[in-house]
Amino acid sequence: MSSGWGLVENNRSDAGRAARPRRPLTRNGVISARGFGVHTPSQRTSDLEGTFP
Repeated sequence: MSSGWGLVENNRSDAGRAARPRRPLTRNGVISARGFGVHTPSQRTSDLEGTFP
């Protein structure tokens, strides 16, 4: 997985390059417990090992 700016964060917002505390994932004011914090553009590739029809 790659992020357009900064690191990919697991279950936290993208902190970018700044040394600041990571915040919870939030979209439109709603906090999500799980997900990936990335900055655009980003890309994710998953190996489904032939299990997806």
